[in-house]
Amino acid sequence: MPKILHRINANKGSVNAAIYDASGEYVITGGQDKLITLRNAQTGKVVQQYEGQGWAIQGLAISQSGKRMVSCGEGRSVVLWDVGTCGVERKFTSGHSQRVDCVAVNGEATVVVSGSFDKTVAVWDTRSTQHVPMQVMDDASDGISSVVMTDMEIVSGSIDGSVRTYDVRMGKTIVDSLGQPVVSLS
Repeated sequence: MPKILHRINANKGSVNAAIYDASGEYVITGGQDKLITLRNAQTGKVVQQYEGQGWAIQGLAISQSGKRMVSCGEGRSVVLWDVGTCGVERKFTSGHSQRVDCVAVNGEATVVVSGSFDKTVAVWDTRSTQHVPMQVMDDASDGISSVVMTDMEIVSGSIDGSVRTYDVRMGKTIVDSLGQPVVSLS
């Protein structure tokens, strides 16, 4: 049986998202208390807290460098954070009509993908001055529960039992029907 290194007294209420940064030095949690908490993974001590999402946190993602982070939640918004300053860089509020359950980022968080209970996957360009997604995929028949992003593909898991792979270079979609809700991808 694995040994418990640290018991973290996490957020008040449920923890809906927990991720590690690329180095494994930090663990980041978000949940019902509307806070994002950055902790030292070795000691469990709080390094920083981020406020400003406004609603319960449903999903988190962090850039490869650890300089930018993205959160999403019940308020239908996606928030881009500067990890070092704890400041909100951008709030994307016009892409989804219901809560946003999951997010993913490319290497430096210049592109963000979000999945929503409204059955859509939205793609955001964080360098753009536009406040609307650069693309919306709306072919799911139920909520999007998980998204993953690579250099060439966006993959979404849906409660409708499908995994959809969007090839961004070729403009093609591959749908794998699993017959049961897909709640997590990695």
